[in-house]
Amino acid sequence: MIRNITQHLSEEKRAFSLKDIKAQYGVSLNLIRKEIEDGRLPVRRVGKRILVLAEDLEKWLEQAKL
Repeated sequence: MIRNITQHLSEEKRAFSLKDIKAQYGVSLNLIRKEIEDGRLPVRRVGKRILVLAEDLEKWLEQAKL
């Protein structure tokens, strides 16, 4: 089910902000930041923005089993 959701979303968006992830999956910003800090969720920085590529988000969701 998660794969279907992220596959559908990735067709529309190729990258997600941390706030997008929080809103879509109900995961706290603190948890998302901890996962980034620990190297489990790769990010791309564009200026001050922190973005997660759709394929990285999908992999992380599969591993996290949210």
